[in-house]
Parts: sequence; structure tokens; C-alpha cells
Amino acid sequence: MGKFFNDCWGNAGGADDLGHNGFLGWKDATIHMLNLENNERNVVMWSWCGGVSNNSESGINTYLNAMNDLENQYKDVTFIYMTGHLDGTNIDGNLHKRNEQIRDYCKENKKVLFDFADIESYDPDGNYFLDRGANDGCYYNGGNWADEWINANQGSELANSAQSCGSCAHSKRLNCILKGRAFWWMMARIAGWDGK
Repeated sequence: MGKFFNDCWGNAGGADDLGHNGFLGWKDATIHMLNLENNERNVVMWSWCGGVSNNSESGINTYLNAMNDLENQYKDVTFIYMTGHLDGTNIDGNLHKRNEQIRDYCKENKKVLFDFADIESYDPDGNYFLDRGANDGCYYNGGNWADEWINANQGSELANSAQSCGSCAHSKRLNCILKGRAFWWMMARIAGWDGK
């Protein structure tokens, strides 16, 4: 069977997101859903709402250990780790420290990571905004990088795509497109695409 993923599947198991310090309702929901007789899912990714911003090192370790436990229990399922969205607290903030904790763990243990915060930190030209207090709406100390990029790149494929999309929560349309492209690339690699 190919890889199968659908949005909000785990919510039926009793959780909405990864929650906050030490919350494991998402793990219980995952186990419940994967054990259903009619389960066809073999890719699981839970997202954070604001749960990384005020999390502790211990709380993130609880998340990482729970994900590892699930991987050991369900060998035929790909589990995707995730960083938390930007909150404007810059590179010295707790969010960045906890995201680095997640990144380091994933690198050291060869885990699949959807680095949400990293995508929010750069415009399409590679300009970096995390160190300028960027948040999930692409606002930084001095402006909004998504609006600025669209204004400077009118008529580009990305600008046209962004302008034709509907609105998205906690972000800008350009950044949603960048996240969608990154997600597609990640899922294609998980499904076996060699990246060429």
C-alpha cells in the first residue's frame, strides 16, 4: 500500500494538537486510531498550536520520547516530527531554544521533521527574519516580509499564486504556499521520490 495521510484524522481519536508541557492526549488518540480495524493510515503528523512557545525542555522531551515510542510500536508507520510556529520572540526566545531541541533530536536520530518554524523564517529569496523578531504572520521588526516580497515580485509565479489563494489563519498567503510546497516535497520523498 502507498503512503496515506488525511487531515484531522487523529481528532476523531480525542485530541486536537500536540498541546502543552507533557500533554499526551495526541499519543493516546494516535494509538486508538492506528488500532482501528479499518485503519489505512501509515503517515502520522501532529502539529503544535502555541505549545512550543511556553514549553520546557522536559515537556519537549516528553513529546520526543512519545514519538519515538510510537515509532517503535508501529514500525510500518512514518511519524513526522514538527517544530512550533514563530511567535516573535527572536533567536534568544524559548520558542527557538525548544525548536532547536526538536531539530537536534531529529538530526541525531534520523527522524522525519517538518520544520514549520524554518519555513516561516525566510522569504523566497532566502532573506532571514527570525533574528528580526518574525512571527507566524510574517511580521518582523520593520514590516511584513511576505507583503514586501509580493510587492517587489509582482507577476511572479509565487506572487500570482499567493494573490489567487484565499486567506489562511496565523500566516500570509505567500507563506502558506511555501509551507504547502515544502509539505508536498516532504510527502513525495516519504513516498519514495528521489528528489530529482
